[in-house]
Amino acid sequence: MYKHLIIICLVFLLVPVVLADNVELQNVKIYVDGDRQSGSVEIRPNSNLTIEIQVESDIEDEDTEVEEVNVEIIIEDLDDGRDIDYEFEEFSMEHSEEITLKKNIQVPYILDEETYLLTVKLKADDDEGNDYKDEDEFDLIVEKEQNEVVVSDYSFSPSDIQCDQDVTLNLEITNIGEEKEYNVIIELESNILDFNEKTNDIDLDEEGDDSQYEKDYTISIPENIKGSVQIKVSLTYDNDDITDETYIPFTVQCESKQVENPEPEEEPDTPVTPQEPKDEEENEEEDPIVPDTIDDDEETDPITITTEPSVLPNAGYISTEEKSFLDNFDETTTLIILGEILVIFIILFIILLIRSSK
Repeated sequence: MYKHLIIICLVFLLVPVVLADNVELQNVKIYVDGDRQSGSVEIRPNSNLTIEIQVESDIEDEDTEVEEVNVEIIIEDLDDGRDIDYEFEEFSMEHSEEITLKKNIQVPYILDEETYLLTVKLKADDDEGNDYKDEDEFDLIVEKEQNEVVVSDYSFSPSDIQCDQDVTLNLEITNIGEEKEYNVIIELESNILDFNEKTNDIDLDEEGDDSQYEKDYTISIPENIKGSVQIKVSLTYDNDDITDETYIPFTVQCESKQVENPEPEEEPDTPVTPQEPKDEEENEEEDPIVPDTIDDDEETDPITITTEPSVLPNAGYISTEEKSFLDNFDETTTLIILGEILVIFIILFIILLIRSSK
C-alpha cells in the first residue's frame, strides 16, 4: 500500500516537469540579398541581411500573460570593429501565441574577410514572476570577389540642381575585392551636359580606410537643360582588365527649353543609391504591433511585427537556417522528455507491482 502511495506521489511531482511552460525563439531565418541561406550564412560587402525571428509562447494557462518580452540582435565587430546592436520594442504575449519579428541590416562596404558572430537573444517575464531566456547564434562568413571596385556613395551640392549653374558631385569609390588595386581609373561623362572628366593612378588597399577614394567634380549645367539627367561613371581596374559602368541619375529644375537626354548606347546598370548618414540612435524604430488576447474558441494567425531597415546604408535582403530538431533541445525540453520517460517507467513499475501482489 505504501509503495503505491509513493509511486502516485512521484507521478504528481513529475507532471509539472512534463507540462513545463516556456517562451522561446522557435525559429530564426536569415536572408542575404533576398535569398534564404541554408547552412553557413555567406555575406558580401554591402549585402542586405533580413533577420526573421519567430517567438513562441508555450504557456498553457490562459490567465497567464507574458508582460515583458525583449528580443535583441547583436553582430560583433561588423561595423568597422564596432558591434551592430539592435533591440526590438518590448512587447507582451498571451498564452499559446506566436509573434514574428523582422529586421533589415545593411552590411558595410569596408569589411574584413573573416567570420562574424550574429546572436539573437530573448528575455521574458510573465505575471506569475517566472523568467524565460533563449539564445540562438549564427556565423556570418565574408566572401569577396578577387577584384571588385564599386561606387559606394555620391552626393550633389547643392542638392536642388538648377539649370545654368555649377554643381559639385562628391563621388566615393571602394575596393571590396580580395586584392589591392593599382592604377584605378575613374571616368565621368555625359553627352547632354558636354561633360567628360577622368582621374587616373588611384591605389586602393584591400581593406581599411585606404580601400576608399573620394573626390569632388564640378559640373556646369547648361541653361537649356531640364528634367532627368544621368552621368555615366566608368571604373577601370585589375590592370585595365575590368571596366564597370554605373549611372548616377539626377533632376534639373529649369523653366527654359527642355533638351531630351539621349538614351545611352548600352542598357544602364541599376543606379547607385547614395548612403544615408548613420543614425546615432540606432534603437529608435517603430513600436511593434502588440497582439490582442487570443480567444480559445477561434483560430488566429500568427502576428507579424516588421521594423524599418536599419540605419546602415542601402537596404537590400538576407538569410538564415531554421533550427534543426536537435537545436531545439534546450534544458527545459530535455527535462520534459526525461520526465515523460520516467512516467512511463513508473507506470510499468506499478503494473508489475499490482501483478506481483495478486
